[in-house]
Amino acid sequence: MTITLNIHNEQLFDKILWLLNRFKNDGLEIIDINESISKQSTTLIKTYAKSHNLDIPDSLIGSTALVLNAPLFTSNLRGMAMFQN
Repeated sequence: MTITLNIHNEQLFDKILWLLNRFKNDGLEIIDINESISKQSTTLIKTYAKSHNLDIPDSLIGSTALVLNAPLFTSNLRGMAMFQN
């Protein structure tokens, strides 16, 4: 499963990170954004920002799934329409 965090409140971020770390034993992996994910995200923004209203956080989530060949689970069907197959 891929989860991307974009949290500006440091206390909230620490609490969420603590919670996510508790699930590592169940197979949850926290993935940092790397150069490949960043480049894929840039390509998606250039392709879908206007036509699908794709924003940066959604492009990073989608890019992470694409680069890692991981399934993408989301409730944001409108924002992630280009990833449905």
